[in-house]
Amino acid sequence: MLTVRERVQKYTADEIEEFKSVSTSTIGHFTDFGFIANFNCTVSVTKVYGEVITVKLSSGDGYPLNIALQHAKEGDILVIDASGNKTHACWGEFRARKAEEIGLSAVIVGGAVTDFEYLRRSRIPVFYESFHQRRREI
Repeated sequence: MLTVRERVQKYTADEIEEFKSVSTSTIGHFTDFGFIANFNCTVSVTKVYGEVITVKLSSGDGYPLNIALQHAKEGDILVIDASGNKTHACWGEFRARKAEEIGLSAVIVGGAVTDFEYLRRSRIPVFYESFHQRRREI
C-alpha cells in the first residue's frame, strides 16, 4: 500500500539558512540517535541542507520513488529507506537526472545505488550504503 502524506513546512528559508552555521558534531552533542554509520558519498561533501522527503520501499518496487519525485521541490533532500535491501539498487542515472531537473540538494539512500559513474558526475550528492548492478522495478 502506498501512503502519501501532506507536506508540512517546519522551517522557514531563513531558519534553514541559520542551520548552515551549525556543525554536525555540535548536533551530536545534543542527541545520540539519528546517525548512520558506514555511508559513502558520490562526491566530497560533508553537509547538505533542505527539507526532507522520506520514502520507505518494500520488496522490489521502486514506484514510490517516482511519486516522491513528483512531490519534491528545489532544495529538498530525498531520504530513501530500502528496508535493508542492499542487492537491488533503487537509485541510479534515470532518477538522478530527474533529481537534477528538480534541483534536489541531496539524496540519501539506505540501500544500494547503481550507475555509479553517472552519479559521480552529477551535481547532486548521493549518500549510499552499497553499490549493486541489479535494479528495482521502475
